[in-house]
Amino acid sequence: MAKVEVITFVSLAKLVNLNGLYLVGYAWLFGMSVWISFFGGVIAFKTLRELYLLICNNDYSNFDIS
Repeated sequence: MAKVEVITFVSLAKLVNLNGLYLVGYAWLFGMSVWISFFGGVIAFKTLRELYLLICNNDYSNFDIS
C-alpha cells in the first residue's frame, strides 16, 4: 500500500536534481521550437494572408473600428 506523505518544501527539494532540471529545460526548449516553427508559422501565415487580402480589396467590413 502507498504511504501518504504531506507535501512540504523539504520533500519537494528532494525531487530536484541537476539531471531533472536539464531534462525539463531541454524539453521546454524543444517544445517551444516545434511550436514556433510549425504551428505558430501556419497560424501566422493564414492570419497575415487574410489581412493582406482584406487590405488589397479595401474590404474593412469585418473590422469594428470604434
